[in-house]
Amino acid sequence: MIVVINTSPLLNRAVIGEARLLPELFGRVTAPNTVRARIDSLRLRDLRFRSADIADAANFSGVGDPSHVALLSLHLDPGEAEAIALALEVQADLILLDERVAPPANWASKRSGFWVCCC
Repeated sequence: MIVVINTSPLLNRAVIGEARLLPELFGRVTAPNTVRARIDSLRLRDLRFRSADIADAANFSGVGDPSHVALLSLHLDPGEAEAIALALEVQADLILLDERVAPPANWASKRSGFWVCCC
């Protein structure tokens, strides 16, 4: 199974020390490079996230086609837009997003053919 994840689901699991379970549960877990940058930034600025270890939780990758990100960014923030664009590129089976993006993400998933899990 190929899974793409965005910042909140990865960070939330990392904070409680459970990020390493993601590849055990799903197999290949991929996140856009912006997710790593966002988490690194939060770890520097906020003590709550200092211990968040994401090293073994996901593979990080850039998005090849920025036009997908630009289009999706009309309705989503850049992180979610990149996660969905990356899911399209890697032909993901599932995408893990946070619950606040559920309506636009569900629309995108129906149009794209992959399942969205909002957590």
